Amino acid sequence: MAETIAEQPVAPPRERRAHSPLLIDLIAFGFVLVPVVAALRLAGRGGGYTINEWGSWAVVLAIAFAVVLLTAERRPLHPIQLAGPACLFGLFGWALLSITWASWPENALVESARFLQAGCIVSICMLVLPRPGVRRAAVALTAGAVGLLALLIAYGLWRGGASPSDFTLGRLVGSIGYGGGMAAAVAVGVWPLVALASDRASGIALRVVCGMGAGAAMALVVPTGARAAVGALALSALVFFVLCPTPLRSGLVAAPVVVATALQWTTLNAAYVGGTTSGEIRSVGRAVVLVAVVGAVVALVQALVDTQVQLHGTVRQAAGLGAAVVVVAAAGLGVGIAFNEANGHPLGWAQERWHSFQENGNPYQGDAETRFTSVGGGRYDLWRVAVRVFHNHPLNGIGAGNFARAYYEQGRSRAQPQQAHSEPLEVAATLGMPGLLLWVGALGLPIAAAGITRMRARLHAERLLAAGLAAGITEFAAHSSVDWTWQIAADSIPAFILCGVALAGLPLEGRDVPWRVVRVAARPVVAALVVLSALVVTLPATFAQESLLASYGRPGAAAITQAVRAGRYDRLSSRPLVAQARAQLHEGNAAAALTSAGRAVAIEPDYWVGWQLEFLAARRLGDGRLAAAAQAQVRRLNPALPLDLRFQIPPTAYDHY
Repeated sequence: MAETIAEQPVAPPRERRAHSPLLIDLIAFGFVLVPVVAALRLAGRGGGYTINEWGSWAVVLAIAFAVVLLTAERRPLHPIQLAGPACLFGLFGWALLSITWASWPENALVESARFLQAGCIVSICMLVLPRPGVRRAAVALTAGAVGLLALLIAYGLWRGGASPSDFTLGRLVGSIGYGGGMAAAVAVGVWPLVALASDRASGIALRVVCGMGAGAAMALVVPTGARAAVGALALSALVFFVLCPTPLRSGLVAAPVVVATALQWTTLNAAYVGGTTSGEIRSVGRAVVLVAVVGAVVALVQALVDTQVQLHGTVRQAAGLGAAVVVVAAAGLGVGIAFNEANGHPLGWAQERWHSFQENGNPYQGDAETRFTSVGGGRYDLWRVAVRVFHNHPLNGIGAGNFARAYYEQGRSRAQPQQAHSEPLEVAATLGMPGLLLWVGALGLPIAAAGITRMRARLHAERLLAAGLAAGITEFAAHSSVDWTWQIAADSIPAFILCGVALAGLPLEGRDVPWRVVRVAARPVVAALVVLSALVVTLPATFAQESLLASYGRPGAAAITQAVRAGRYDRLSSRPLVAQARAQLHEGNAAAALTSAGRAVAIEPDYWVGWQLEFLAARRLGDGRLAAAAQAQVRRLNPALPLDLRFQIPPTAYDHY
């Protein structure tokens, strides 16, 4: 009987149908294309600061993440790969929880949605890009889009497609409306583009395009007047060349671009010095295009030489030694220039700059040739308040997105900005030590992953790409540490794509089999939670912000109707009631405005705008006691409020989330 059973034919196991690798790569590329398109569209439509601009994209990205999570290849993940997006999702959860203690809960809700969107982008790229070729294509797409954006802006300036409105106080702000944001949108791609332009594995056409993009992006930073971007580029350059497996080759692409930018420095600052007439605007665009052409030519020459020449042995060592000598000489020249700039007294120069940094106000001077010689700008006061708040609330902060609440009360600036102009300090002040640690992990782990890839990857192209990724993420981390570019979606989305690519390229040393079943079983639950969170957290705030903006631009009853509609979606803040009170005051209905303002301050007693509207309404009605009490609250909550606003209807710039 046993022999009969043994001799029976056994049916072969069913084989899983294998999909074409090309099809899989195209699908992966398509998923990466979604955030790239989002970044480009947002860059042309205000940058994506308020949630009505980026909220719908956050929902799309959450759905894309769910699809990827459910359909992506079941493969083991390195602990760093899991921890990277987990930090962003952790920030989302912690920020959402901070609604319970935040003075302005709707601000905390919106800030949590930012972290959710970032976590989805990083996770998508990490999960769909296991193959080296697709990772390179994803970086080329992302950094190439950044370079293309810079080139199109420069060409528009040169050919007269721009207007003086694209500049503010001589700074190029473009469609984003902020010089630092305009610089951050392009600077993040500089070193990934240099890596691709200097890589033998890249085709000649790709190398030329990347060289051109690197030149355009680097040069375009100068007319924005963004000192933080220049400093971040310098720091990220150090990271790039320390990690770069071929610093000489990459330096031969980067050095001419840097030199060309330096030679065109005066022209690139033409609009800042001479004003935004058509001549100055055209000269700025022409200078950027010229640097882009230099980058393209250098990349082309190197690519053509690579087809004929390859250095080996002694010649290669001699070339490396020569490059080292040039670097040391350049560093010595830089030290000499800095010493001369300090007039031979570096300590006194540093003390003078420190005192200038502590001053409030903007570093604009009518006779200045460049903004980069100043260190002022009011950041000292912002950072002072952030550190103080963190010291007083180290465990949980004051609630995500609530920095302005503390700054209005403790700050000294008439400008009254909404952010701390430093994401780590803002996170520390608003989310405490847990938030700060999660933020460090969110950007530090992708940089660490790129560093590990650089050391362990077998392919030279992967090691070079890892250096570019580490530098690009470092640039974003450094820039967002001294500016508010984290809150501008057009700036942050490309950086998060690079983070996901860096995590995806992390080499795996073993297979994590025991937990595989648990991870697979949890995927539908995680996907459902992320999509549900995006729908519940993001969409109502998006609709509310859109209705509020609509109310500001309409008169009378139409404005009140839009404000009421905003209140249907926003159940946490007083902003819809504030919008109603503002519209009612404009219409002369002080009694109705007093009622709306009273309801607003009952919901958010720490929001000074509601008290200001109550003061104005009570004064019009002749209720001196109520007016005096409301004005006292305004002075308590915002003692630095400019005097010319204390008896006026507050502008709507204070009302967004």
